[in-house]
Amino acid sequence: MREIREEKNLEKAKAMAQEAKVKREEKRTTVETLQEEIYARPSQSKGSDVPITAGSYVKLRNTGAIGKVERIDRNKAILTVGNLKITAKLRDLVPSGEPLEVNTKKGIVVPDSTPASQFTPRIDIRGMRIEEAARILEQFIDQAILSGASPVRILHGKGSGVLRGLVMRTLKDYKSVRRSYHPDNDQGGDGVTIVEIG
Repeated sequence: MREIREEKNLEKAKAMAQEAKVKREEKRTTVETLQEEIYARPSQSKGSDVPITAGSYVKLRNTGAIGKVERIDRNKAILTVGNLKITAKLRDLVPSGEPLEVNTKKGIVVPDSTPASQFTPRIDIRGMRIEEAARILEQFIDQAILSGASPVRILHGKGSGVLRGLVMRTLKDYKSVRRSYHPDNDQGGDGVTIVEIG
């Protein structure tokens, strides 16, 4: 009798564990959906219900450059801006109309882009929190690409190597990045990354 009771309790415990697992999975899915809502929806302009999808024309908030969305990967979009491929977060994009073509041989007019003369090809993210550094780094690379600046210097320091790792991961998302490397020790060594764009 005791063995039967124990077996029934074991079966009941297994059933309860399975039910709890299902509920946890449902909650996790709900949280992920809410996160997508929080991060993706602000990318839409206020008062606009136009969703950002592949084929949409969008404007980068930080530079004003207009591009076409090639594809969307979770909360990021791959854009074509002129002849360049750019990766940007959805929350940094707003829907836009199709840009005017001035001359197909010359490309598309990109309003408000940062000219090379106003762009500083050097950034210092030492001591920043990882989230802040990631945001500033993406903006810096976008502006470097749009202004045609190359090479550019990223000062991330040596430390534990967390920021250096962030830089390496971020650069992999950009097809326009031709080469990245550390300079000689007398110029910063592992604490600096030189990026060639082209």
